[in-house]
Amino acid sequence: MDTPSAEAASPMLTNLFILDIRIDIGIFNLICLSPSEPPLHPNILQAVREPVCFDLLPHRPTCMSIDALSQREELLNALTHGVGALASAIGGAVLITLAAVYGDTWQVVSASVFVATLLLLYTASTLYHAFRHERIKAKLKIFDHCAIFLLIAGTYTPFTLIGLRESWGWTLFGVIWTLAVLGVVFKLFFTGRFPRLSTMMYIAMGWLVVIAAKPMMENLSMEALAWLLAGGLAYTLGTVFYHFERLPYSHAIWHLFVLAGSAAHFVAVSTQVLPQGI
Repeated sequence: MDTPSAEAASPMLTNLFILDIRIDIGIFNLICLSPSEPPLHPNILQAVREPVCFDLLPHRPTCMSIDALSQREELLNALTHGVGALASAIGGAVLITLAAVYGDTWQVVSASVFVATLLLLYTASTLYHAFRHERIKAKLKIFDHCAIFLLIAGTYTPFTLIGLRESWGWTLFGVIWTLAVLGVVFKLFFTGRFPRLSTMMYIAMGWLVVIAAKPMMENLSMEALAWLLAGGLAYTLGTVFYHFERLPYSHAIWHLFVLAGSAAHFVAVSTQVLPQGI
């Protein structure tokens, strides 16, 4: 078949009816079809149906299908928190062992609770992002979100039972664990609903410690306070990326902030559960 001349093709291209223009994740798909003109030459039809790609974000692969991109993102999400789970297991074992050798019962219990909730969070998150089966993934998502509440309470535990322990410590310990249990119940019965409310609850629980700022400053070392503050800021700033879903790999970036926050809190907890000089 002879290729149409530019003059012959021009009227057809002029009368094309645009059925769909879709811009999604850096991919611009322009699909054209003429309802009245004869069928286009295969070369022309293929050309107008080819995706036109824009480098909206330089680091994002262009012309990649949504499914392929989602799989890459989920793989990275699983890997980032898989590293966190491994680090929690190794670091946690060392921390608990040292607390058992050099510390007292309170320090062993506090270290165990913190490490258990830390490992629970990273394991839940890794499994959630690793599985592709819809039904299993939905259940693991609940597990993942519930673990966040438990980690917040678990992080408070060494500071309330060791650093404060008196009236302020026990009060804060009771309040934060009550909120954690209520948060878990909330996630179980309102699965997938009110995501921004959930984030606000996480942040509010995390910064509830400010009501005990004075006794904390009186009983904790400046080193512990500095690491505690650094961890809180990392978690809080990371929530910006957690909700910025249009940004490529935003959830993996959020995971990096979580890793930074938990690492800072691990150092802060070690100042409480380990005697000075260890």
